[in-house]
Amino acid sequence: MTRRLAAPLTAAVAAIVVLLLALAVASPASAAQLSVSASHPVINTAARCSTATAATTAPASSTASTTLRISSMPSACAGLPVSVSIVGTGGTILATGTLASAATGTNNVTVSAYNTANVASVGVFVNTWWLNTTWTAPATGPYSCVELTAWPGNSWEAPASYGTPTGNSCTVSYTNFDAWGGTPPKHFNLYFTVSGVTTGNWRVTIDFADPYFQGLLPTNISGNGNPLAAPGYACSQLPIFVGQANLTWGSSNRMDGYLSGSAVGNAGSICS
Repeated sequence: MTRRLAAPLTAAVAAIVVLLLALAVASPASAAQLSVSASHPVINTAARCSTATAATTAPASSTASTTLRISSMPSACAGLPVSVSIVGTGGTILATGTLASAATGTNNVTVSAYNTANVASVGVFVNTWWLNTTWTAPATGPYSCVELTAWPGNSWEAPASYGTPTGNSCTVSYTNFDAWGGTPPKHFNLYFTVSGVTTGNWRVTIDFADPYFQGLLPTNISGNGNPLAAPGYACSQLPIFVGQANLTWGSSNRMDGYLSGSAVGNAGSICS
């Protein structure tokens, strides 16, 4: 009987030794899975794509941002699926989102709406593995805003631009800033909202040389009609832009502004 058991026992011990050796050399950051082929055990291992740290932020300060920006995505993670969880103070999940395929460098992930002021940390998972991250709250934006006097006549007779400063300041919230086309970027979209105005009229000064705009220095500016270039403003003043409310717009709609532009070409509808 001893001779009959010797061969099976030896094979079993050898299989166990192979498994233990494989587990011993697996890194702590890896997961090992044992599969068995027709004649011998096989060890498959998986590990996170990188131990580097990626930076996260939002494109702009907002109470309802729908974008998470991930910078410095390691090249080793390119092409892999990404999921994110934005965490608030107290551990509450504020928003989640996914990206089908990561790109090296900067990635914008569409997420459910969240208040950027309430973010404490961000969890980023690449191919289900944790990626080290940091969170930096977005700047509120480089601008100055002043209230202007109201148009004294009938609203349907108002000119596009009118008014002088009342002496009261106002607030501009950059709701989104999208930039693309390289480093520094070449093109942008800027959305903003004006508040703290009682006259329905305002003037805003934007300095595109501020680091907030990532080095983009526009040579042309376009828009959707609000704001207009302020009276007396010359496009030769770029990267400083001075815009003013379009009084032909409704009193609520003219609180929302939009600008686009480029650092190349000269096809802007406001400045070219």
